[in-house]
Parts: sequence; structure tokens; C-alpha cells
Amino acid sequence: MGVWGVGSFDNDTALDLVEELMEVDRGATILVSTLQATAAVPIDELVDSDDAVETLVAAEYLAAAKGSAADDLPEQAHQWLEENDLIAGDSFIGGSLKEKEKWLTGLALKAIEKIQSVNSELNQQWEETDDYDEWLATLDDLKARLTRS
Repeated sequence: MGVWGVGSFDNDTALDLVEELMEVDRGATILVSTLQATAAVPIDELVDSDDAVETLVAAEYLAAAKGSAADDLPEQAHQWLEENDLIAGDSFIGGSLKEKEKWLTGLALKAIEKIQSVNSELNQQWEETDDYDEWLATLDDLKARLTRS
């Protein structure tokens, strides 16, 4: 994976997902499924690095859909969000829009916690760098943006 910064979109895997979402009809399903898969990883199992990166992208899309986009959100992501409703657009989530938003936010926060754990390949990779604290700060910023009303 090519990496050039600590941001959620500062790597090849993240930008590949952004590009893929522009080419498919069920992008919301991909994003929600990504959050669900990471949140469901048992605590004693390792979260794959690429899965973690894609999960952070999904969480960034959710934060942006809630009105708290990252400063470095790619233009393609802005375009996708203008054309798609991540919160209302996923058919397998029942309930009101507020209930869906609350469920998705909780799912994203749980997934991010898994990524920050010792059983995360991405966390382990960042821990070996001089930028670890900065990377953790970007995750804390993402969690804060997700929880803004």
C-alpha cells in the first residue's frame, strides 16, 4: 500500500475505494458492509490493514454525510455524496433516518475502536512509525466529527 500521510485518504487503498464507489450502483451497501465487517471482527482476531483503511474511508463518508467532512475529502467523494444518500440509501437498515444515522454512527465508532486496538494490523504498522501519535489524532478527529450533532 502506497502511503504519503496520516489522513484517511492518504494511501492507495483508500483512493481505490473512492474510485470504485464512483463506478458502482450500490455504493452505500459497500460502505455499510465495510463498517459492519470491521465492527464484527472478534476482539482476539487481527483486523486486516486494507480492511481497516477501507473502514476509515467508510467512516469518513458517514461523517461527511452528517455534515462534518474532513478537509481532505476527495472531490470524487464530495460528488458521490451529492448523488447518493448514505444514511437513507441502504435498504437493509430499518427505522427512521435518525435511527439509521444513530446505528451507523455507533457502528463506525465501534469499527474505529477495533482499528485502534492492539489487534489491528494498521495500528501495528503506524505504531512502528514516527507519525503514530499524529495518526491517532486523525482517528480521534474522525470520531469527534462522527459524534457532532
